[in-house]
Amino acid sequence: MPASAGIYRKWHEQSVALDEALAGAAPSVLSTQGLTAEIHSALPPLRRAWTSFEQIAHGTFYQSYLWCSAWLETVGRASQVEPVVVILRDGSHRICALLPLQIRRAGKLRILEWLAAPSNNYGYALYHPDFIQVAGTWLCENRFTA
Repeated sequence: MPASAGIYRKWHEQSVALDEALAGAAPSVLSTQGLTAEIHSALPPLRRAWTSFEQIAHGTFYQSYLWCSAWLETVGRASQVEPVVVILRDGSHRICALLPLQIRRAGKLRILEWLAAPSNNYGYALYHPDFIQVAGTWLCENRFTA
């Protein structure tokens, strides 16, 4: 391994530890028939789980932690959007889906939409390969409760 890779790995581990130490409020949690939805208002505390999940999940580069955090730090900050990340977990606490969303203000309205909207023209999340097979049916048939 090149020396630069070791330096990067150490920096990354320290950065993740700092993000977790600075974690904000605990997430809101909703649940229904076998799944729990965690609603987070900051990306840094999710970095470790998010980057691990994206290694196995179905998704695109535009749902990666790297891209979402960079977009929020630049365009998102200038647009004053609020991040909202929904993580769906099964009974084993395994992540089934991760939905990067945002709240954008338009006058007195608060609009919940996919992160980077209206800059992007699609909405997508990261999905565990097993969950994506049943996601459409499951989401249509179940409701979350607090």
